[in-house]
Amino acid sequence: MSIAKAKAEAVKAKLRERKPVEVVDWNLGLSTGCTTLNLEMSGRPNVGMHPGLYYLFVGDAGAGKTWLARSIMAEACYNKRYDAFSIIEDNPENRGFMMSLPTYFGKLSKRLQPPSKLGP
Repeated sequence: MSIAKAKAEAVKAKLRERKPVEVVDWNLGLSTGCTTLNLEMSGRPNVGMHPGLYYLFVGDAGAGKTWLARSIMAEACYNKRYDAFSIIEDNPENRGFMMSLPTYFGKLSKRLQPPSKLGP
């Protein structure tokens, strides 16, 4: 057996030893603000998203992606479990959302932050 093949077999053996992913604790989750979307995303009516996971919303202009994202961020602002979290919106297309943030999303208007400008 070649050295490369032996290394590949060793990696395969290690991967087979891995434990399965633990079940997600949905009690830590966050509502999307929409019961039917929560059900589609998690199978639960009161929670749709889990902290630590990455979610990407794709759709045409005017489909409601920004509204949905801000609704979810507003849900986090009203959920005590998320008081210590920073609410950051990195939206390069922000010019399209012309509605009043305080009127429609309350606490979110005070907690919403732009992304950090740190980097190269």
